[in-house]
Amino acid sequence: MASNEILDNLSFQAFMNQVGRGDRAAQQALYRFFPETASQASGRALGAKGLMSKGALRTGAMGVAKMGSRRLPVLAGVMQAAGGDFAGGAGTAAGGIIGGALGAPLGPVGVLAGSWLGSSIGSGLGQKITGLDPNNPLAGPDWNLGPIALTPYARTKKDLKKQMKLAEMQLPLYNKIANQDLERQLVSQTLATTGQMLSNNPYIPRGW
Repeated sequence: MASNEILDNLSFQAFMNQVGRGDRAAQQALYRFFPETASQASGRALGAKGLMSKGALRTGAMGVAKMGSRRLPVLAGVMQAAGGDFAGGAGTAAGGIIGGALGAPLGPVGVLAGSWLGSSIGSGLGQKITGLDPNNPLAGPDWNLGPIALTPYARTKKDLKKQMKLAEMQLPLYNKIANQDLERQLVSQTLATTGQMLSNNPYIPRGW
């Protein structure tokens, strides 16, 4: 699964629907969806009544955004690595964290947007730098961690060994079927040859 698809599924979908309404609406959405984290970041008591200042709202929303920019890329990277793309997964995690930090001056929206964009870019860079393209079955060296194949080439080699082992298990059955078919052909050919010889023998009366 591509990193951007993972992030689409795991990101603050309801929050992203609010982004188009303005930065303040996005901050309010972040604060409302994750009140405990936002309250800790802003220093405001959880469930406190009264009007919230713009500074407290922004600080709380920024705390939530930073939390997401750290956790979501790592989670997406782990899922990507679990699917066999270790280089892309590492790039997704690192790129998301770096992108979130770079987007911090733009506020909470900048943090999340930078994290998402950084993950997408980092995934591709990780694959290019290491040469471990998951779409190329021969990419990379033969690296394994115990029973786990770490590179596309290692997985291809492992799969080929399994196929060869399965073919060896099936070979006796195929040979048996082939031998039985050959026996039937020989019996049929022998009967046909014998019948032809008898029909052409002048010493055997016709009609036998």
